[in-house]
Amino acid sequence: MDVLQLLASVLGLGFFSGVRLYATVFGLGMAIKYGLFQPASSLQSLSVLADTKVLIAAGVLCAIEFLADKVPWIDSIWDSIHTVVRPLAAGLMAATALGDFDPATKTILAVLAGGVALTSHSTKAATRLAVNHSPEPFSNFVLSVAEDLFVPAGLWFVFAHPLLFLTMLAIFLTVFTILAPKIFRLIRLEFTAAISAIGSWFTAGPVNPLPPAPASLHPSLVPLWNSLAPCLEPTGRGYGLRCAATRSIRQVRNSTGYLIFSPTELVFVTNRWFRQRTHSITADSIQGFQWKSGWLLDQLRLATVHGEIRFDVFKTAASPVLVSRLAPQSVKASVNS
Repeated sequence: MDVLQLLASVLGLGFFSGVRLYATVFGLGMAIKYGLFQPASSLQSLSVLADTKVLIAAGVLCAIEFLADKVPWIDSIWDSIHTVVRPLAAGLMAATALGDFDPATKTILAVLAGGVALTSHSTKAATRLAVNHSPEPFSNFVLSVAEDLFVPAGLWFVFAHPLLFLTMLAIFLTVFTILAPKIFRLIRLEFTAAISAIGSWFTAGPVNPLPPAPASLHPSLVPLWNSLAPCLEPTGRGYGLRCAATRSIRQVRNSTGYLIFSPTELVFVTNRWFRQRTHSITADSIQGFQWKSGWLLDQLRLATVHGEIRFDVFKTAASPVLVSRLAPQSVKASVNS
């Protein structure tokens, strides 16, 4: 096997492990076991994937992943858990495949495979998180089925046309490099949301003490403060709601931070490109607010004179309380009452 073909094989395993780790192991193992694919002499160690114990373990995990990947937000939690698992497993599988290669070459190629797995995993996870925000439920399912078909077809393509695969991989990595900041912001949002959601499920006891509304707070902000009080946290700039900006605020889209109450406005504060960024919403511009509960993230929707502004809110133990406290309402009506 020449160098380019070997490189394509190893990086191909890494790429598709980042998309569907267990399907890659199970599919390749079954193909080897039943003679549909014969590894080249330099990759004979891949035959371990055809071992019955490996096939059983991979098959069970593949079935779990197949089901989890079809459910919106559950798929994002699954991806968050596998942010570390897929790259590490891809590197381990590459090292196993290389068998008796010298340690230096094996280490370099294993690290490359893990890196490629991280890029494909990050792209997949960011795409699925974006799709999960879609109001219709079908796009997630269609995309998941497309990935199910993509992996076996892609593995065949890697071994049948290694040079063409390397060319396409180079294009993908170039595009990924350009889009990396946006992708990793989505990954960070997904990972933080998953940790917060899981933590809220296992956190028992009373919610945060309800801080009273400051006397200096604008009357239009008092109803929102009173509704959000169970989830507000003290920050260096006052009490705030831990959340992330959505596409409704383009300058800081998908950035995590705090929506902080100040006397006359709400200020979203985040760090982006190694500096602090803020976005202000004046109290006079807010006309109403609404809370939407979700699997992984809740959403606060502010109706303003300039249009609707939405924030994805990380879950806490107090999140269920807000479902009833934040029914759609008009700020002015609440103030007048």
